Amino acid sequence: MRHRRVLVVDDSDLARTLLGRVLSREGFEVLEARDGVEGAIIALRELPHAVVTDLEMPKMDGYQLVRLLKSDEAARQIPVLILTSNSAVSSRFWGLRTGAESFMTKDRPEDVAAEIARLALPADFPFPATDSAPQGPLDILARVAKQLDLSLFEATVVETLLERGIATGELRDTCAVVLRLVGEILDAPLMAVGLRDAQETLLHVVTREATAPALLAEIKGTLLADLGGVGAGEAQVKVETVPGDFGDGLDVAQRVVFRLPVREATAMLVLLPRDRDQFELTSRQLLQAMINPLALILDNARLADRLRQQSCRDSLTGLHNRRAILEILEHEIDRARRYKQSLAIVLGDLDHFKQINDGHGHLAGDTALRVASRTFVDSLRTADSIGRYGGEEFLAVLPHADIEAARCTAERLRQNLAARIVEPADGATLRITASFGVASVAEIPPEAPVEQLIGLADARMYEAKAAGRNRVWK
Repeated sequence: MRHRRVLVVDDSDLARTLLGRVLSREGFEVLEARDGVEGAIIALRELPHAVVTDLEMPKMDGYQLVRLLKSDEAARQIPVLILTSNSAVSSRFWGLRTGAESFMTKDRPEDVAAEIARLALPADFPFPATDSAPQGPLDILARVAKQLDLSLFEATVVETLLERGIATGELRDTCAVVLRLVGEILDAPLMAVGLRDAQETLLHVVTREATAPALLAEIKGTLLADLGGVGAGEAQVKVETVPGDFGDGLDVAQRVVFRLPVREATAMLVLLPRDRDQFELTSRQLLQAMINPLALILDNARLADRLRQQSCRDSLTGLHNRRAILEILEHEIDRARRYKQSLAIVLGDLDHFKQINDGHGHLAGDTALRVASRTFVDSLRTADSIGRYGGEEFLAVLPHADIEAARCTAERLRQNLAARIVEPADGATLRITASFGVASVAEIPPEAPVEQLIGLADARMYEAKAAGRNRVWK
């Protein structure tokens, strides 16, 4: 019958002898090493079914031994028990973080055999074949140095990722920063970051500038499918091209997908390495180390986006609030004057809104405001902006529109709203209308304040009210 081999690594002859006797009585074949370097040589050559190691030893301590074993393809599956006189809480934390499966102190030797019996691999465990057995102490020390250098490289990449990612503002900017960093450490003609939650679907793709349009459409469709399709609203897809001529040679089926643990969302990092074998050999572990930090910065950027949206959105209607729509108007006025472009606004006010509140309750009034908001948004161009200016007042900003275009827009808003039916919770059926005033930047003096433009539209809106309501006045 084949016995399971256990390697005992300890610089104390007495400790090795005592533990060896205990383990031998339990049926284990015991191998011994006097320090970490000797222990590493034996472990990598013999591939025991378990390792018990002390922490404080000459030449190489237990932490370094564990890290070295866990970095080796064949030895990483060997369970390691740290057995030490050091009972410090930090020693337990660091020992387990380096990869050890268990941590015990030497004050309870009677429990060691039972723990090894629980941890040790089966006697017939199929270790992978390896030709990398160490040749001696210098080989072991070289491996330790290489492993520490790799750990430093990984830590530097992760630190850079967090530093750059946290410094960005919006989620889309964070995606771009992440892909730039990945491009600095990995040769890949296709990279992407995607995120889908209940509110939005965002996909940022970096590919070679020679990518054919048909192939690019296939790539976008495939990556959106990886995200589980499009969630709420239209998917925001940004394609960034970089110099290169791999366009028609890209095989999206060979992509590598890393799922990111983002809260209440589906998120991913997608790569198409130029050399898949080289990627598996040298880069997969590095990318795997980036997964949790990457998920953290994406989640933080998404939360920051939500907070910004909440600060500039009206909570009832979802439109821009008064402060936000005025900021948009001031920005558009500056741009229109700088480039000598047209700009107009539409100011609308729901008719007889007080009667809705008094007759059907404030919840009915809220429903009417939401219906009007949705109707106005659906009736405007993508380039237009609209916000809740006051109680039942709405302000629309229309770039590249003169007074006649604004009048046509206001008329469309009026007609579409008049055609809508509001059904509040009390079972009533209501129709709502609104009165509108329009004004153009061309009608006010250069450098006139924004209040003058709004005042002109406001005066015309009240003229529409005075003329019978449910109309447009300009």
